[in-house]
Amino acid sequence: MIEAAARKDDSIMSTPRRQGPLDDLTIIDCTMAYAGPFGTALLADLGANVIKVEPPTGDTFRALPPHPPDYGHAAGGADAGADYGMAFAGVNRNKRSVCLDLKQSADAEALLRLCERADAVVENMRAGVMDDLGLGYEVIAARNPRIVYATVRGFGDDRTGASPYGAWPCLDTAGQAMGGLVEATGDLYEIAIADIYPGTLMALGLVSAVHRARQTGTGDFVDVAMYDSALTLLRSHVPAYALTGRERRPGHRALVPFGLFPATDGQFAIAAPVERHWQLLCEAMQRPDLVTDERTRTNPKRAANRDFTEGEIAAWTATRSKPDRALPTTAPPWRAHRRSPRRVRRRPPRRREPGRLIHTARNGRRSRRRSGGRRWVARCWRRAGRRRPSGRGRRPCRAQNQ
Repeated sequence: MIEAAARKDDSIMSTPRRQGPLDDLTIIDCTMAYAGPFGTALLADLGANVIKVEPPTGDTFRALPPHPPDYGHAAGGADAGADYGMAFAGVNRNKRSVCLDLKQSADAEALLRLCERADAVVENMRAGVMDDLGLGYEVIAARNPRIVYATVRGFGDDRTGASPYGAWPCLDTAGQAMGGLVEATGDLYEIAIADIYPGTLMALGLVSAVHRARQTGTGDFVDVAMYDSALTLLRSHVPAYALTGRERRPGHRALVPFGLFPATDGQFAIAAPVERHWQLLCEAMQRPDLVTDERTRTNPKRAANRDFTEGEIAAWTATRSKPDRALPTTAPPWRAHRRSPRRVRRRPPRRREPGRLIHTARNGRRSRRRSGGRRWVARCWRRAGRRRPSGRGRRPCRAQNQ
């Protein structure tokens, strides 16, 4: 069993090098579901050699629909062309896979051998699971002191600070709710933002830790919590509450207009809080009065009179369809008022006598050039004993070489 695992280890590590800026990284991916695989997929997209380790039953995401026509679950012994659905494919692209039962000592040893030659290992199991298998951070770091051990958990790892919820499992819905996103928006995001963002932060932390490990020769432990990651998305809410003591309820907006407005066949997304953008929108609406109206003249006034402002915009968009292109087609002001390039009148080349120095002025610098070749910059007016002419665009003059 040990010899078979070693041969499997050698075969999966000896493959052609991938392409990308991270093509010198090898990452052992012990994650499943969404958050962890999303982060390691980003690293694989950038060229990292990501080896996904799955149990004999496979990642639970393999069975999620939609499935290709020739789908069959490999764990059930099905003879099929594909043993995964599109949900799994979306977050496990560009990876290679190996099946290891980490509860078996031979397969656990195979994982340790993989980690000996890897730059990082990633897992997103509940806190303590890998330790119970004898594959925790300290064990792997003893085999490879330079390795980076990264985790994505619901509420972090005890190594970086104990949490009262540390033993709880956590999926996207719980991450959004406990991290404050539901309170801020009034509902759950349809996309798994509490999985996607922690996975992204894990990828960034892993690359940073590997960079440091290559400088110091010592690896590190990277701990990313879904709860903490969701809270960081509310960066503007937290300092605002610290200053005012008031909670920002769903629906509050400091930028107006900044949202969705009805159309005859759907909705328009309009963002025009900056004054020049607001002026362009008013021109498209043929409402120049709104530019000077005291209720809508500036963004703070529009925010204070949000119902009126958005009502005026909605009354205009509701009569239009999306192909009507509500925004103006004229060039923005910073392009419309750009000066046209000046036509430069070039003088014919002047004949110069050999052995003489030509003194010219270009862009405020004095250029000293010997006719017939070599050129260098010098302060030549003083050397020539002539008074420096004033103004730009002066004609070249000549001085006798001394």
